[in-house]
Amino acid sequence: MKRLFKANIICPQYTASDIARKTGYSRERIRQLAKEAKVRLLLGKEKKEIVLTCRECGKTVLITEKQKRRYGYYAQGFCSMNCKKKSFCITFVCRNCGKKVVRNRKKYEWEMKHKVNNVGSFCSYKCRAKALWKIKKEKKQ
Repeated sequence: MKRLFKANIICPQYTASDIARKTGYSRERIRQLAKEAKVRLLLGKEKKEIVLTCRECGKTVLITEKQKRRYGYYAQGFCSMNCKKKSFCITFVCRNCGKKVVRNRKKYEWEMKHKVNNVGSFCSYKCRAKALWKIKKEKKQ
């Protein structure tokens, strides 16, 4: 057991309880061995921090286990709720008026896949109607 501390196999970011569960020793014995090896263990009340890199923006955030359990966006790999919302959106340009549009990615992909009146490539139904009306006029002439 002393070799584990000396080789830094047991990381000082764990509590004595964590190491005791993994090794089968008592917490008190773990504390004694850590003291002999001059390794500082976390107390049970101290928070363990996790380094999280956001999937959307790449920002690095330090969070605790409690925060990871409490806030779902941390567990899914996002630094904030805004980044989570951004990941589910897609930006495109309206075919008729040229305006930038932000839409739900799944809804947009479904509309394009099923060709629902080509709604996915326009900013609104009104804009789509104008574009289709122009096409009809051109066909008549």
